[in-house]
Amino acid sequence: MTTDKDGFSLTVSLPAAELGALRRRVTYLEATLVQVLRGQRGIKEWFTAAELAELRLPGLSLGKGAITRQARQQGWTTRPGGRNEYHFSTLPRRTFEALIDRVIAPATPEDPGNQVPAFAPPPLPPEAPETDTAPPWLLPLMRVIRSEAPATVNEAMELLPRYLPKGVSCPTLEEATVALRRLGMVG
Repeated sequence: MTTDKDGFSLTVSLPAAELGALRRRVTYLEATLVQVLRGQRGIKEWFTAAELAELRLPGLSLGKGAITRQARQQGWTTRPGGRNEYHFSTLPRRTFEALIDRVIAPATPEDPGNQVPAFAPPPLPPEAPETDTAPPWLLPLMRVIRSEAPATVNEAMELLPRYLPKGVSCPTLEEATVALRRLGMVG
């Protein structure tokens, strides 16, 4: 049994940033303990910009170079040595929380639980189809018109095959006329 005689009051002053870093460290150590209890390997504290880019965590810039710039601007802790490896506890709050969520996510039969470092990144957004792209034969057709000065579209079409790069097929007369009409070159 503890009485007032057996104990004493202790107050410690810490800067808020240091307290926040300590709390993050405890959170990460708890997540590490979960991994150890699950028998997982690959526990990491330090991540390169390339590894962070692969994880596609929220709050991070896209790409290795952008992450390196973000780390420099935000003063992330780096590991001593030649490589820039960043300590998990200095990542932005949203990024840190997402990393912890991935580490401690419960293992399911479909996901045997090897969460670190082999994260499954979210799929890349589909690339938007390019709009207003000119067909590959249009620039050579413009060169024909500029350098040869044909009198008609038919004459330009006869000269066009000499100007086309390998692998680019010649358009039909109708396709060429429509393209030139869109450019305001024929009536």
